[in-house]
Amino acid sequence: EALSQQALDAPVREPSGALPGDAAGEGGGDGWDFDLDAEEPPRDEAAGELEKVRSELARVQEAFKLSEEELSLSRAENARLQEASEVARRAATAAAEGPQQPGPAPGAGAEAGAD
Repeated sequence: EALSQQALDAPVREPSGALPGDAAGEGGGDGWDFDLDAEEPPRDEAAGELEKVRSELARVQEAFKLSEEELSLSRAENARLQEASEVARRAATAAAEGPQQPGPAPGAGAEAGAD
């Protein structure tokens, strides 16, 4: 495996044995034949796009978290409203049945009249 790595790291030579670009005097004999003043490589553009996507993902995650918090608060409010509605329903039912008549307990009047 070490030999294959050395083969991969070795400079590519032309059939004449010269490094690419040496014959025409280009590249300074270093094997690299490209213009340093050319446009930025596409990977910089991709890195910028990746950063935009990460930023959007963070924004969406924050919005999702806030939505979950709002949903939790809404559920708690809904539970309170349901409880209040049940209390109001019971009060309305009790009012419809009429107030309890104050007076002697059932059967107490019969004993009083027996004197």
